[in-house]
Amino acid sequence: MGATRANYHPCLTEVINDSEAATRLMNDQLQLGLAIGGLLLLMRLAPLVI
Repeated sequence: MGATRANYHPCLTEVINDSEAATRLMNDQLQLGLAIGGLLLLMRLAPLVI
């Protein structure tokens, strides 16, 4: 089961033993996800604002 997880998250499995690098990677992914989500929400609400 560990091999399949490595296939889905290769960057995270490379740094999983380095907690600082793993935290930084997860924070970067979270910021990207929030930015994309915010952009999609803004696009969805634009017709209501206009």
